[in-house]
Amino acid sequence: MYLIDLGSCFNVPDYIDMVEKTNTVIDMSSFLKSMGKGSEDASYFISGDLEEYVKKLEGIISNNQCHLFLNNNNRSHEISAILSAFCFNKFGQNNTRIILNFDYHPDNEGSCDNGIKFLNWGNCVKIKKYSDIAKGCVLKYKYITGTKKNPIKDEIDGILTKMNGNFDLYISIDTDIYKGSCTYYGDGNLEFCELLDAIEHIKKEYSGIYHICGADITGLPDKTNGKYGALGDRKCLSSLKKEDLNTIVNEACDKIKRLEKALIDLNQ
Repeated sequence: MYLIDLGSCFNVPDYIDMVEKTNTVIDMSSFLKSMGKGSEDASYFISGDLEEYVKKLEGIISNNQCHLFLNNNNRSHEISAILSAFCFNKFGQNNTRIILNFDYHPDNEGSCDNGIKFLNWGNCVKIKKYSDIAKGCVLKYKYITGTKKNPIKDEIDGILTKMNGNFDLYISIDTDIYKGSCTYYGDGNLEFCELLDAIEHIKKEYSGIYHICGADITGLPDKTNGKYGALGDRKCLSSLKKEDLNTIVNEACDKIKRLEKALIDLNQ
């Protein structure tokens, strides 16, 4: 597994011992440019630089297998556009390629022809620069928010059963989709066990059909700015007593470790 280090362009969350658990730290802090004053929540990279960044990754990552990436900056989910393009380019085997983005927020608002931001990176599959790098005849991006009444396994089936033949798969997960994530954006509606079941469902029902090219996780426990609790009743982690804070954050870290294992198992 690789830790994507985006430096301190914004507040970097506390990721406890996650660094020690990774195989390699990849410094990508130079990839991002500030959006300017009044936009502390946002970062972006120029769409035209996508190919340059993918080539940088190729110089770092050489072994021929799918990869799991852990993003250490909760406010820069657009890094997944670079990682997915790299993985499809390096490990892709099929003409059809799909990104499944598990996120409480869709991340597909508006065009990304000029700049790819955390709130629009899902539309990267529509721009020529991305498709040229990914080399897929059919590129698809689907988000799963966990807010619909039907189980997310049904959402996944509604997407993957429509694939004609084998397909390459990239999975991106923002942990704010489930309860107890302790992220800056607060928790989603999904129980953590539902997400694990959904990943296992993909392996069980589509094994031999999908080829997993890579996956990433964004949304690490943030003791300073993180929140917990349901929407409408969220509280800041910093308001908790130290003992309670450590308990909640340790539980959130354990969930990420279990999530890592589930994603790695997709390649078994």
